[in-house]
Amino acid sequence: MNYQELYNQSIESPEKFWSDQAKEIDWFTNPKQSLTETDNCYPKWYEDGVLNICYLALDKHINNGFGEQVAMVYDSPVTQTVKKYTFNEVKSEVARLAGGLLSLGLKKETLPSSICQ
Repeated sequence: MNYQELYNQSIESPEKFWSDQAKEIDWFTNPKQSLTETDNCYPKWYEDGVLNICYLALDKHINNGFGEQVAMVYDSPVTQTVKKYTFNEVKSEVARLAGGLLSLGLKKETLPSSICQ
């Protein structure tokens, strides 16, 4: 399918199109609806869906066999330093940071739903 066909589908039937696109994402909790509206008629996409961005950014790629591929490149023109990090290395560094934050007493909090409205 080419760009124009995808574009036409998105214009002709946006809710179905984006519902189909959502199936291509690994959701933590799958959305039941792709499009809802707030009381003031503001559209909300995938309102009841939950994503885990850390999983999508790192773990998914590692699980798919790309752990040793470069995930990030640090390039400092100031220090003339270039360092490449694989997905596995980034995950290790993220785990170290998370452990440090936990040791300082950081805890997961759930935001009230009203904060997003």
